[in-house]
Amino acid sequence: MYSVFGHFQYRTFDNIGTLDFNEEQLTEIGDSIIFEFYSSNLKIEEQPIKPIKETELFIDLPDEIKQFYKVIKFIGSGTNGIVYEIEHKFFKERKALKQYRQLPTIEDLEYKIVSIIIECSTIIWNSKKKKLQTIPQPSHVLRIEKYDYRYIEDHYKVEMISPLLQMSLLGFIPILKSDSNQRDALLGQIVVQNLKGLKSIHDIELSHNDIKEANILVSYYKPDVYVCLSDFELVDDSASGSISSLFGTKLYLPPETLKKNHKSTKLDIWSLGVTFFNIMCQIWDIDPLATFTDATDVCVTNGFICLGYIPSHELLNQYLNNTFRGYSNHFMTTIIKKLLVFDHLARPTSTAMLEFISKRYGMK
Repeated sequence: MYSVFGHFQYRTFDNIGTLDFNEEQLTEIGDSIIFEFYSSNLKIEEQPIKPIKETELFIDLPDEIKQFYKVIKFIGSGTNGIVYEIEHKFFKERKALKQYRQLPTIEDLEYKIVSIIIECSTIIWNSKKKKLQTIPQPSHVLRIEKYDYRYIEDHYKVEMISPLLQMSLLGFIPILKSDSNQRDALLGQIVVQNLKGLKSIHDIELSHNDIKEANILVSYYKPDVYVCLSDFELVDDSASGSISSLFGTKLYLPPETLKKNHKSTKLDIWSLGVTFFNIMCQIWDIDPLATFTDATDVCVTNGFICLGYIPSHELLNQYLNNTFRGYSNHFMTTIIKKLLVFDHLARPTSTAMLEFISKRYGMK
């Protein structure tokens, strides 16, 4: 368990401001508000107190990593861990290294994605089939390396950083909002590429389980945008069935997951719909609470609507229609409604969504 203390700038769905973090706020804020660190003066401690070195929060890497990499800078901190940018000492390639707040057991680890880079392929442990699978050149998925935690004292994840990936989708929203001429074309590319990324992992029966703006990386070179999924720490096999606990970020979870009675790749489809819903509300300056006349305490978390808690398909559709009434981007409103289908059995797959977009809009 870590506690975060300090004063820093943050960004939420509707504003940028400052906030004083204390131990009591950590769980509540981390679970319900999507934010990025812009600048920070933080002290991060483990309970019982075991301070991390505070020279810009740099760390001593395990010997297995230190012989090849050095820490370049502190990138950010979230509810699950601390992220640093590291650089290979000889080849100068950059990667992101994540130090987790809580170490998983080896039993937990077998249900996570465990991958290493071999040429242009990623090797993944499939816990359903109990074997390693090779994915050749996955589409729009940030390839990741994970070291064998049995031989490393601390828990680390290392992700490949492409020099083209500039920001998260959360950070890209101001560009979408300001560039009205290119906005529709960019949104089309973002939708298709996200779905291709999901298809890459869904095709091998894996679910991402934490799709949101902060976990989608974007590179923008006019007039094109390149999108890549990232942060695979919650990935597991997507076998249908009951689940015993929640995972991911609550605001992005579908009804069947919040009720703890079903698990499948359809979770990612819903989460992507919530992500696009949030983006369009920010671009169009929509207050999501203003159009939700039947809001209840269970549907609202710290001022944000948790769409998965809306009690019925009819109320969900009514809310989406009220929210987007009068706005001109028919493509985005159609996509959001198709992704946010209340019944997971009727919710489309990533493959079906790509086929629909190709046939109806000519986008591939």
